[in-house]
Amino acid sequence: MKKQREEAIEHLGQLKDLIRLNREFDIIDLLSSLHPADIADLIDNLKEQEKLRLFSLLDVEKASDVITELSDISREQILEGISDKKLAEIVDEMESDDAADVIAELSEDQAKAVLDEIEPEESEDFKELLKYEEDTAGGIMQSELVSVNSDATINNALSAVVQASDETALFHSRS
Repeated sequence: MKKQREEAIEHLGQLKDLIRLNREFDIIDLLSSLHPADIADLIDNLKEQEKLRLFSLLDVEKASDVITELSDISREQILEGISDKKLAEIVDEMESDDAADVIAELSEDQAKAVLDEIEPEESEDFKELLKYEEDTAGGIMQSELVSVNSDATINNALSAVVQASDETALFHSRS
C-alpha cells in the first residue's frame, strides 16, 4: 500500500511538471500506462483548469472509464466544461448503467443535447434507465444482455456470447 501511495505521489509530481511544460504527448504517454482509477485520483488532485485539460487528452474509451471513477466535485467540473458532442461520445462508450448515472447528473438541457447526439435506440435505453432511482434495482441494472432462443444449441449460445463480448465491455477475459 505504501508503494502504491509513493507511486501516486511520483505520478502526480511528474504530471504537474508535464502540464507546466505543456508536454501533451508525454502526458498522454504517462496516462496510457495507468488504470482509470489512478488517472481519476490524479485528476482529483489538480486545479479545475488542469482537470479539464487533462481529461480532454484522454481518448474516448479511457475517458469513459475515468469519468465514473472521479470524485463528485471533479466529475461536476468536467461535465460543466466538456462539449455536448464529446460527452455524447464518452457516454456512448459507457456501460448503460454508468451512462445513465452520468446523464442523470446533467442539467435538463445538457442531458437532452447529449441524448440527441446518441443513436436513437441507445438513447431510448438510457431514457428507460433514467426512470429509476439510482439506488434501486432498476437504477443499477444494465440494458446490455445476451439472449438466445430456448431451442438454441450450446454452440449457438456460445457463439452469441462471443459475439456479445466483442460488442460490450460486460465480459472480461482472464489472463
